[in-house]
Amino acid sequence: IGEIFVDMIGGRQQEKNYTCYAGGVPFNLAVAAHKLRTGVYFMDGGNDKMGSFLLEEGKKQGSDPSYIQWD
Repeated sequence: IGEIFVDMIGGRQQEKNYTCYAGGVPFNLAVAAHKLRTGVYFMDGGNDKMGSFLLEEGKKQGSDPSYIQWD
């Protein structure tokens, strides 16, 4: 149980030039648990640009998005 964060690194605020990374302890632990073949699911997602980014990052790590409920 926890949340996933989007870490935005670099760039100037005026230029909005950032590189985004999925992060946060819960996300990192979920990815590690998934690699150990345990049942890990994300249940809730924000229906916005960052939510879509996190969905794609989760898919890259093998996450099953079928349980996600969008806010």
